Amino acid sequence: MSVRKRTIEEHGKRTISLQGNQTLTEALQALQNLQYSENDTYLVVTLSDEKYHVMLFADLKAILKKLGPDSLTQPLSSLPLAPVSRIVPTETTESGGDLLAWVASHPQAPVVVTDAGKFAALFINPNRSGEAGLADNLSLLGLQGELVQLSQDHRADYVPKVQPPTCPHCHQANFYRLNEAMQFFCPNCKGLV
Repeated sequence: MSVRKRTIEEHGKRTISLQGNQTLTEALQALQNLQYSENDTYLVVTLSDEKYHVMLFADLKAILKKLGPDSLTQPLSSLPLAPVSRIVPTETTESGGDLLAWVASHPQAPVVVTDAGKFAALFINPNRSGEAGLADNLSLLGLQGELVQLSQDHRADYVPKVQPPTCPHCHQANFYRLNEAMQFFCPNCKGLV
């Protein structure tokens, strides 16, 4: 048995495969050139013949937020990317169905399939707990632009012309928010105002 080409075509994930000495900027350029979506495309970094790291492009936003614009020019091998869980050669004793069953039972555990020692395909069950992050609503390519030009952005020194009101409950100065019931509340103490 082996992992057949049809299994790879039907169930393999969309990937951009790069070497560890390439940069995140090159990865983002490849994503943009291929016009792939960051929400369903994985970056596969080849570190050596038997070592791969994988990350969904949309998850790279957290790395950019944490490490800043310097991460764009660092080698991919130096970024905190997750290692793959398994490496399976195309000529294996496992069938494609066995591999898919293993992937289905192991969420967020990437499996790389290799052909003659080179990356051939990625299988992953993308189910994860519902963790919401700070950068979830931002585009990865947009975030790259924000980080690159953040120091030159005139909005970085923005000060509102109107001072925020003071909450009668917690006495903190902040702009009020509107809840689902269309009532204003203080974002600090959550009290209605």
